[in-house]
Amino acid sequence: MAPSRLLRRCAVLGCAAALLYAAYLAVRFHHVENRLYLWLDGSGRQAALWNREPAGASLDLAAYRAGIDGKAVAGVSRNLSGLTYDTDRGRLLAVVNRPPTLIELDGEGTPLASYPLRNVSDVEGVAYLGDGEVAIVEEGRGTVRTFALPARPQPIDAAAGRRIDVLRDGGNHGLEGVGYDRGNDLLYMVRERKPRALYRIAGLKTGKDAQPRIEDLSAWIDRSVFGTDLSSVDVDPETGHLLLLSDESQLVMEMDPTGLPLGLRHLDGVPQAEGVAVDPGGRLFVVSEPDLFYRFDPAPPQAAGGCPGVIRVAAHPRLGPGRPGC
Repeated sequence: MAPSRLLRRCAVLGCAAALLYAAYLAVRFHHVENRLYLWLDGSGRQAALWNREPAGASLDLAAYRAGIDGKAVAGVSRNLSGLTYDTDRGRLLAVVNRPPTLIELDGEGTPLASYPLRNVSDVEGVAYLGDGEVAIVEEGRGTVRTFALPARPQPIDAAAGRRIDVLRDGGNHGLEGVGYDRGNDLLYMVRERKPRALYRIAGLKTGKDAQPRIEDLSAWIDRSVFGTDLSSVDVDPETGHLLLLSDESQLVMEMDPTGLPLGLRHLDGVPQAEGVAVDPGGRLFVVSEPDLFYRFDPAPPQAAGGCPGVIRVAAHPRLGPGRPGC
C-alpha cells in the first residue's frame, strides 16, 4: 500500500475514533441523547403547554444562583440518595441506599447525625411528614414506610411503622422518590421508569385506611414531556408546588398542584442527581451520587434574570423569553 494512501486511512480511522470518543463523553456525562429525545419528541407540545398562564406565583427557577456546587458530604462514600427538609427543626434529612441510613444535614451539607435503618432495603427516597415523622420508599419492594424519628441518633426499626404497598414489584425501576405536602396532607411518589410515573395519596396522616387509595397522576408527566426518568420529588411548603427531578435528563422542574409546569432548569455538571428538597425560604437543595451536595439560592429581585443552565420557554407570560443560561 502506498504511503500516502496509508496515511489517509490512518487519518480517517483517527477521526472516527475521536468522534466515537466524543460521542461517548457526550452520552456518558452530558446525557445528550436524552436532550435530543426531548427536543425531537416534545418541543412543540411543551412550548404550547408552557405558554399558558400559571395559576399562581412560582419559584422562578430562572432566577436561582448556585450557592454550593458539588460539596462532598463527609462520611458518605457512595449511594447518597433522597432528600427532604425538616421544617420543624430547620434541617435536611437524606438517605443512603446501602447500607440503609438516614443522615441529618445542615444547610451547608455538613452531617449532624446518623440513624441506621433496620429491616428495610433499597431505600431511595425520604419525606418529612411533620411532628417528627418521616416516610421512606423502598425501590425494589415498591413500598412506602412511615415511622417516628427518635429524639437522639440511634438505629431505627423502619419496618415497625406503617407500610403502604404502592407497586407489586418495583424491581430496579420502582419507587425512586417521595415528597409530602404537609398543608394538604398529600403524599407524592415517583417511579423511575418503565413506566415513569407519579402517584399521590390523599389523607396520609388524617385517613384511617391501612391501605389508602393511590391516585395515578402520570398523565401530568406524559403531557409535560419532562425527562426520560424521574429520580425524586418534593413539595414547596409555601406554595404546594411540586419539584420533580430527572437524573438522566439533568433537569429539575416546578409544577403546580394541578399539573401545570411552571419552570424548568438544567443541572449541568451534576453527575447523578438523586434527591431534591426546598426549604420555606425557597432555597433548593440537590444531592447526587455518590456523595455530592448542591444548593441553589433565589437571587435578590434586582439580580433576577437569565441564568446559565436554565431553560425558559419563549413567550411564557411569567418566565419571559428563553435564553441560554448560568
